[in-house]
Amino acid sequence: MGYRDPSPPKWQLPDASNLYGSIETSASREAIAQAFANAGWEVHKCGFEEHRLEAPFAELVLDSERPFLIHGLVAEVTINVRLVADVLRGTGAHFSLECYSESGELLATVTS
Repeated sequence: MGYRDPSPPKWQLPDASNLYGSIETSASREAIAQAFANAGWEVHKCGFEEHRLEAPFAELVLDSERPFLIHGLVAEVTINVRLVADVLRGTGAHFSLECYSESGELLATVTS
């Protein structure tokens, strides 16, 4: 599943990170990054242990050792978090994603 809409809306990314999560899986970090690429995201390896995951509505970083961490900017986070969760569900990973407001208030938690 992905966001592959021929005319996606213009998304306004927040100024600060508003999505934080952890991913527990036996799959490699590269396999998780590839799942995002397969869903239409642009994926770039940056550094030794990080991948940038980019879509028109999000700029995320996948890093750390197990459990993997995912964090970054998501426009309309309570709506678009489902697109991040859909990719992770497709990998069979166990995950928890937390969505925050600009003021730091927890808005939603999405888990596998």
